[in-house]
Amino acid sequence: MENSKVKLNTDGNFTINPITKTYYFFRPSTNIYNMVPAEILFYAPKYDPFKIDYANFYSTQVPDESRGYSHFSKINVGIIYLTPENHN
Repeated sequence: MENSKVKLNTDGNFTINPITKTYYFFRPSTNIYNMVPAEILFYAPKYDPFKIDYANFYSTQVPDESRGYSHFSKINVGIIYLTPENHN
């Protein structure tokens, strides 16, 4: 993960920074993000890529009043095990 912007803690936890935009006169359109799936792609050299849908974790762990782009929400998706690549 040398090139990754996501750094693992010693216990394997990590934080993904939220997407932010700044505006002054006109609020930017966030409609392009409406169709972005709630997924995280895990990729590490020598392992098969793994995709997880975090929508269910988000909906059960983040209260309604803290949802949306204006809040930084921390969710726990549990332990992720990656499968080594198979070159057969």
